[in-house]
This record gives sequence, C-alpha cells and structure tokens, in this order.
Amino acid sequence: MIERLDPPLQSPDSVDDYPVGEHSSVWSEPLGPSLDGGVPSMGETEEVEYDEDWWGDPVSPSQDAGPVTRRRDVPKDVQPDRESGTPKQSFGSFLLSLRNWPLSHQPPQAGEVPVLFVERDEAEIIGSLESDGFVCDAPRLAEIARDSTRTTRVTRIESEYSTGGSDPDGRPTITETEHVATQHFINFLTNYVQAAEAAGSSHDQQRERAEDILENLTFIGEKERQEAVRGIAIYWKSQLRANPNLQLCVIAGVRRGKRSEIVKSGEFLLDSVLQEFTDEEIKEFEGRITTEVDDLTADPEDVKIILLDDWVISGQQMSSTASELLHDQATQKYKSSIEINLVTCPPKRLETGFVDYGLRIPIKSYFRSHQSRLATHYTSHGAYETGAHSSVDYDFEWTYIEGIAGDMRRTPTKSKGKVEMPGLTNIVRPYRRNPLTRLTTLEDRNTELAKHRREKV
Repeated sequence: MIERLDPPLQSPDSVDDYPVGEHSSVWSEPLGPSLDGGVPSMGETEEVEYDEDWWGDPVSPSQDAGPVTRRRDVPKDVQPDRESGTPKQSFGSFLLSLRNWPLSHQPPQAGEVPVLFVERDEAEIIGSLESDGFVCDAPRLAEIARDSTRTTRVTRIESEYSTGGSDPDGRPTITETEHVATQHFINFLTNYVQAAEAAGSSHDQQRERAEDILENLTFIGEKERQEAVRGIAIYWKSQLRANPNLQLCVIAGVRRGKRSEIVKSGEFLLDSVLQEFTDEEIKEFEGRITTEVDDLTADPEDVKIILLDDWVISGQQMSSTASELLHDQATQKYKSSIEINLVTCPPKRLETGFVDYGLRIPIKSYFRSHQSRLATHYTSHGAYETGAHSSVDYDFEWTYIEGIAGDMRRTPTKSKGKVEMPGLTNIVRPYRRNPLTRLTTLEDRNTELAKHRREKV
C-alpha cells in the first residue's frame, strides 16, 4: 500500500484574463501534452517540471524553476448562493479560483478561510428543514480544496478502471489525505480539459463533461458529513420533543430486517446520527426510535417512517424499500407518514420529492447539491455527488470519470497509455466492518421492550 500524505504542490496559477461566461480554459502554462501528442501553445509558459504520468499526480516544480509570479484576479461574476455564502461562478471564474489557491503545504493566506465544520444554530437547522427542505448549499469543490486542514485519510484502490465500491482483495491501494485526494482529482480533470481543448472538437463531449464536474461536483468530505450528522440528529430530537407521542422508525439505506456482517453506508450514517444523542437523551426517547416497523405502537398519525441515506442517485434502491412498505398490508397504514432524510440532495429532487407508485415522498436533506449543467445518466437526479467515505458509481465514477480516463488512454501520451483513476474515486469504504455500537445498543433495547410487551399480553 502506498501512503501519500504530504500534500502535492499545485501547478503555477498565473492566468490570462478569462472571457467570462465561456466554457473553455485559458491558462498561461500548459499542463501537459495535448491529446494528439503535441503541446498546446497557450502563451508564456513557466519553467515547470512534470513527471511522466502527467494525467495523474500533481508534482512539484523543479527547484531551478525560480520564483512563481502570482496574480490574484477577482472574478467579476461572483454572487453568493442562498444562505451558504458559496460563490456562484461561471466556469471561467471557477478556473481562476482554482489557480488562486495558496500552495498546499502552506497555511491559508489572510482572508482565505478553510471550510470548517459549521455548528449552525439549532433553530436555524430545524426551521430551514421544515420550511425549505434543506439547511444550506453544499460547499464548492474549489473551496474544499483550499482547506489544508482536511487530514482525514482516504484509501483508494489503484486501478485504471472503476472498481465499483469493491474491497481491495489484494489489489494495490493508495492512502492520502482528503486534501491531497481533492487536489489530485482536480489536477486530473483540469489537465484533461486543457489537452482536450487543444486536440479539437472530437473531444468536446468529454471535455464539457469534465468542466461540468469540476464546476458542479458535490463532495461530502468528513467535515460535511459531521455537520450533516449533527443536523439530522437535531431535527429528530426536535420532532420527538414537539410531539411526546411521536415514534420514529428509521430504515437505514435499503435494508429491513436482520443486518449482515457487511455494514452498509445507511447503517453507518444511522449509527453516526445516534452517536449525537447523549445517554440521557437515549433514555429520554426510549422506545420512540426504532429500526423495525413491527416495533411501532403509536397511532399512524403519531408515526414517522424515515428512509435514511447519504444520497439518492438512480432511486431504484429507495423505490424498492418504499414499495415494500407500501405493499405490505401491515405497513400500508403508514404510507402518509414516510419521509426521506439525506445528507445531500439535488435541487430538482428536493422540489419534486421522491415520486413512486403514485405517492410523493417528501425529502429533507441537510445540504442542497449543485445542479449539473449537462444532463446526467439519471435525469431525475441531475447532479454529481460523491463522498470521502464512499465514492459513487453512477453519475460519477463509473459513468463519467472512467470514460474520461479512457479517452486519455486511447491517445499516445507520455504515460504510454496507462492512466490511473484519480483521487476521490475507487474509495475503499472504511465503515464496512465497523462496530455499530450505538445502533446495536438501540436495537437490543428495543428487542427487550418488544419482548416485555408480548409477555404482558
């Protein structure tokens, strides 16, 4: 296993004036050979030495290259997104912001604040979820990449292709910080965008996709995940306290019934949310949070069934769970009590809810994802979403990033046809064999309570 924990050095960030609103990159230093094997002429270049595998890891400039001149252009078309303060940018301004990062081994410069775990006011969280269905917009990738404090280790399988969320099974892995992985991913795509532009129109489709992903990827790092976990817990507590008769039945991911040894992401999320409940709160809400519909004793109007997951991509798995609830005679009475809770969700789906079997299931999501500019594989989704704990296959890794890598691979370059998948992809899911301590304790206690109820009958 390779451990890559030292942050890479971004390529120099001097840029020419960028035509606002257009979707092409104009940088003053070529990031590598063009797709047809030549080097694009993009104006004055800087003396920068790259290793052979230019598609992949960013490398430091040569020691003889001399000082790098920085110019910090302020994009003219930046306006804050609703509530989050995240700037809305054209792709040109976005590229400018990428080139304006401080060097990754240095602390943030004055006025450049890293993305931190935001402890929002509880009343704000509750009010936003109840009225708008989400708390805030997810941070932009450029913001996240500036944050050198993201030291959570991420392990990925070293491969030229998408591994579909599988375990390594003896394959080589790379471990790097979240900060490094984010920069590696951006370098991978920005290098491709410039080379594809130089190569001509035959690469336009993949280039536009790469630009769209760079601009609109919603990445849930450890800080975003912790913030969302806290927010979901606050939301549940508020509902339980507002209605003393309320019972919450939380179905994690797509699984009902006995859990297997392999932990699913939804179960991992549920355990994390339950960790936000103190021992006193667990006792306060005893019997009122369950993972089994059979444990419900309240009237349907005092029940909320929550389908919990990180995100919904195709909707097929969520549909399967909803179908089971809606077609089971024992649970049909709760059909108007179903709600989906997510870490992040695209605007389109937040507005429409999850529509299945003629039923509109409302969605409450901590983050609102960034809408993709181009149509995605799943049109009802319309976003690129992934996380440091679990890289997404469809509408991200397998659907698009592998295709971009394939476009690189089919063209002679210095890398001799070998193009590895970048950081943020092929992530080994760290939770798969984690002990779910809080969830297990809750389920064991609910089993005892159900047994006592049966004995009284």
